[in-house]
Amino acid sequence: MKIKKLILCIWGLAMALGASASLRIVSYNIYHGEGRDKVINIDRTGSVIAKYKPDLVAVQEVDNNTTRSGRVDQAAELGRKLGMEYRFKKSIDYRGGEYGIAVLSAYPIKQTIIHDLPTPEGQEPRGALEIIVDVPDEDGLTNEVSFVCAHLGLNNEQRVDQVQALVRELSARGHPAIIAGDLNATPDEESIQLLEGAGFVPADDSLQFTFPATNPVKKIDFILTKDLPIRRKRFVVDGEPKISDHRPVFCEFVLGRAVGAKPTASTHLDAIIKSFKNAKDGKVLVAAHRGDYKHHPENSISSILGAAAFGADIVEVDAWPTKDGHLVLMHDKTIDRTTNGKGKVAELTLAELKTFFLKDPNGKLTNEKIPTLEEALEALRGKCLVNIDKSEHNLAKCIEVCKKLGMENQVIMKGSKDPAKMKAIWDACDAKAYYGPIVFNKKKEGNKKALEKLKRSIEIFHPEMVELVFLREDSSLISPEALAFAKKYDVRLWSNSILNHGAGHVDSKALVDPDGNWGWLVNHGIGIIQTNEAEALLKYLRSKGWHD
Repeated sequence: MKIKKLILCIWGLAMALGASASLRIVSYNIYHGEGRDKVINIDRTGSVIAKYKPDLVAVQEVDNNTTRSGRVDQAAELGRKLGMEYRFKKSIDYRGGEYGIAVLSAYPIKQTIIHDLPTPEGQEPRGALEIIVDVPDEDGLTNEVSFVCAHLGLNNEQRVDQVQALVRELSARGHPAIIAGDLNATPDEESIQLLEGAGFVPADDSLQFTFPATNPVKKIDFILTKDLPIRRKRFVVDGEPKISDHRPVFCEFVLGRAVGAKPTASTHLDAIIKSFKNAKDGKVLVAAHRGDYKHHPENSISSILGAAAFGADIVEVDAWPTKDGHLVLMHDKTIDRTTNGKGKVAELTLAELKTFFLKDPNGKLTNEKIPTLEEALEALRGKCLVNIDKSEHNLAKCIEVCKKLGMENQVIMKGSKDPAKMKAIWDACDAKAYYGPIVFNKKKEGNKKALEKLKRSIEIFHPEMVELVFLREDSSLISPEALAFAKKYDVRLWSNSILNHGAGHVDSKALVDPDGNWGWLVNHGIGIIQTNEAEALLKYLRSKGWHD
């Protein structure tokens, strides 16, 4: 008994001494706050969670304004009781309200990402709710961490598909991740084995049962971590048998020094900027068109974060002004194609636009909403360069947003209008971002005229980069004279391989013959390639020694 008390004292002292590096997590399927006594009381549910003083909480089976729960927003109530920020994800409409999952955080929530996981038609939709927060390590440095609440399906085949989809999404993050929730699977099942195979380590080293609460016979509630710098941990299955049909699980981690602490991210961005400004370094930079929109809604937060996570140097977004003067991410002038709404961006207010939801690449509606330019830039802070396309139409407003966020050094704007006029606007705004002229060599234009336009644009702006649009392989824009002139001013040349902007050397051809297309562009002086196939391009460039 004395030994046990001594151990507990030592643990308590360690917690006290290392409080700044302690991370406390609770996962709880709350069964919409209904206890075994058939009484719905979200306040007593919150009391069970509160005794652990958690930093992060994942809750499943949460009601939002349903008639059965007395029209209570249960996630909001838990947030108020615990003094934490919260986010809710709807799974289904239910009894006049919604039913789903929620996360709560004692840390400021930097980003919220919705994951709609594969679910057979006609069955309850399953999903995960991810937030990104900064967590301090033992050195006091903040580490970006994804915290994910998951509630998986009721049969093995579904769970395997859902885990594979979730792992794929999280693998692009590039920072530690935590999955917590009711996974509806025991430790020996395939879905849990897949998570472990992907590097997610269960916090519980033993087999402590969690379900059913009155007399648990199996473990289906988990907290799993990946790449978290854990020095020590303490895991508890709460003995509470009556407040829900599951027992809550708690884990306290003492964190060591993290490899991915904040300064590392800044150093990564610094390296990109250094290369961007040094066209002679032999590197080719990759610009991801509308982020990772082959796997996410285009111009969405998840899309741009996905592209940054897999290593894009530049993420391209499109910005249009709303009726009330805000800039939002949207490629088209209307929202018809990419959302469940209709109308022109310029004829809708921001509040009206925020009522619509973005579609995924297959046209399926998601829970993601149209982000503002400000929200997008904040999400990419410290991660990579950002190219704001269509900015020449709203140049002063784009500059104003960048200045407000203190992010001018991270933003590229481009335009094809007369460089002298654009330079006058640029100087009047006292802009510190990067501006790149776009120079065309169209069929009707002679090579000599195109070359003169390139030289004039460089002489007026002294830019870090110029985008070239040329239809023929013998264009003067990539002639020895043009390349020598660009080299003299240390200017990177940018080409778009999505469309026929580089003499027909496009992505679709490059996937079959990368040397003959992406390689051709590089060998003809191109130092930035904008693409829909950023992951494939990065792999190719690295194989050639043209990218880190």
